Amino acid sequence: MFDSVPQSLPTRDRLIQAAAELMMRQSYSTVSVDEICKAADIKKGTFYHHFPSKVELALATFDQIWAECRNDLVACINDTAKTPEQRLQAFADLVIEHHRETFAAEGKVYGCPLANAGNELGAQDDAVRTKVEALFEDSIALFAALVAEFPNHKNSSRAQCLETARALVCMLMGVEYQAKIFNNPEVLARDLMPGFQRILAASHTETP
Repeated sequence: MFDSVPQSLPTRDRLIQAAAELMMRQSYSTVSVDEICKAADIKKGTFYHHFPSKVELALATFDQIWAECRNDLVACINDTAKTPEQRLQAFADLVIEHHRETFAAEGKVYGCPLANAGNELGAQDDAVRTKVEALFEDSIALFAALVAEFPNHKNSSRAQCLETARALVCMLMGVEYQAKIFNNPEVLARDLMPGFQRILAASHTETP
């Protein structure tokens, strides 16, 4: 299960990667420090040398998960050889393929680990809530930059593009959550891009 945690990685990075895999498959509250140490093949004392608590490790893990997702989103947004809709479709395809691959390998759809953590801990831990909120705000800003390139949003204000981008991120979160509930990645294939398209059409606002 943890063949993807290379022993050649620095200890801190091994802990983050092991935590990311465990928290994706289970949840923050059910994963113990002992399990993380076992998966990373390090001693418990070494864990506390790098992280004062499981919360601190979780925050670093969320940063790592988002960094990987962000790179994919930015690559799609910056592919100016494609139209804005083609770039959005490319990102949707990446999301769908990720969940299809996980389902094919493990028979499970795990959803978005950041949304899962926010749902689990948002009302209980301010540090987790603040971190997840900041990462989602970053994703909204990236989506807003793409929204501004759609022909029917060329004259939209920055605030209008952000509002539309927030709706797109909410759509993404909601469809991923449904796919997890139904344990079916094809929910994403069926609903994600059509949902994006409806939002973009409905939010068409131009300033005369």
